[in-house]
Parts: sequence; structure tokens; C-alpha cells
Amino acid sequence: MGIRTAFAIAACLPLLFAASPGLGQENQAGLQVTQASLRPGSVGTQAAITLQILNTTKKAMQDPHVLCQLMDRDGATLGAKTQIIHETFAAGETRTLAHLDFGGIDQKVSSIKCMIVAG
Repeated sequence: MGIRTAFAIAACLPLLFAASPGLGQENQAGLQVTQASLRPGSVGTQAAITLQILNTTKKAMQDPHVLCQLMDRDGATLGAKTQIIHETFAAGETRTLAHLDFGGIDQKVSSIKCMIVAG
């Protein structure tokens, strides 16, 4: 990631979290993250994230963009990771996606808060 991209993401994080629905809240597309958990790896490894996603619409939804806010034990934000989940969610379906690879994360991260920002 280039320095410009990093600054752009850092500048937009407060706006994204202020305007986007949080855990358990539905976005405009009708998808919501109902549960998110983090399994950190050891030094130099990738962390595995498990998400439960609910489709509240009456139509299939595909390829949601997920934004996860990384937090330390005190609740301070350490950064964020985004990923497109290349899956199709049937109408009314709840699906658990285990061991998603969002890349390496800081060892200080102890919890996450994820949301769908586009669907």
C-alpha cells in the first residue's frame, strides 16, 4: 500500500464509521454482519477473522465489501482492513465465513468491529 493510499484510508475512517452501520445494523444493500471474531496469529503470521453475515432482502446479494475496524484492549482504533467477500448470499440466508484472511495485523489488536460498506 502506498503512502497516499494509507493517508486516504486514515482520513476516511472516521467518516466511514460515522456514516456506516455497525455490527448488527443493516446497510442499504440489506446485508449485515451479525457476529465478528478474531483469531490472531503468532508473530509474522496472518490473523483469521470469522464473520456471520445475514441477508435481510428478498433477493440474492453478492460480493459484499467488508470493513473491519481493529481495536486494542482499551477500545482505541489501531487501523482498519477491507476486503471483498466473493460469495453470493441467498435471500434470507445467514452464513458463517470462517478463517477469512484479511492480511497481517498488529499484535496489539484484541478485537474487531466489522460492517458491510457496499454490497
